Amino acid sequence: MTPVTPGSFCFGIHTIQFSVIRHIVVLGSTGSIGTQTLDVIARLGQDRARVVGLAAFRASDALQAQAEAWHEAQVVAVERDGAEALTRLATLPNADTVVV
Repeated sequence: MTPVTPGSFCFGIHTIQFSVIRHIVVLGSTGSIGTQTLDVIARLGQDRARVVGLAAFRASDALQAQAEAWHEAQVVAVERDGAEALTRLATLPNADTVVV
């Protein structure tokens, strides 16, 4: 990830502009893509992106740590909470980005 201009980041050949606060749900938050996504969001800061939802298959220590770090986020463990809870999380009205 390379800073390109203030408010933008380059992922490979794609540049993403952040001009408003993004509200993000991360499905599979304890996996490789999920943890990398959370790292990027942490670097962006609360003035650019906020995590509003976290989901993983199991309620694990990793998911608990993420819930504590992203205390505003709703948290779903599919094995415990069911698929309907995952669907509700993925369709949160205040989420404008869902990372799968």
